[in-house]
Amino acid sequence: MRRYSSSKYRIGLLVALLGAAVFVGTSSAAAPASTTPPSGSGGPNIFSLILSHIDFVFITIAALSVTGLTLIIQGFIKNRASVFMPEPTTEQIRQMISERRFKDLIEFTETDPSFISRALNPALKRAPSFSSMKEAMETAIGEQTAEQFRKIE
Repeated sequence: MRRYSSSKYRIGLLVALLGAAVFVGTSSAAAPASTTPPSGSGGPNIFSLILSHIDFVFITIAALSVTGLTLIIQGFIKNRASVFMPEPTTEQIRQMISERRFKDLIEFTETDPSFISRALNPALKRAPSFSSMKEAMETAIGEQTAEQFRKIE
């Protein structure tokens, strides 16, 4: 599987953007020359400017940003290898195959909700024809992948 070819670049870019946000928040939000900052204060910063100008558009953008970030984090949590191929399930399947308990394996994959079981079950039902097993597994994986993409959409 190909990883991001420039993951160090992406991390560097993220750090640079965060640094720029902090810099903008502390320096460019200084008060105009004609106004004097309140005594005892270093002048307004980006956060006080934002809080003093909250309106409907700001609330909408903030709510949508939080929702989007929540969906992204939820996607990362739900689309991990340990969710699609849980270790206990794969070990159980390997053990049943090595012990040649194929009827038990078919029953197990029918009841197990994991991605691997749902992909393997149609193939097992078409044994011993390898080509039909392969076709059934490809179809099952395609359907599950489409289902995952529908959730993202």
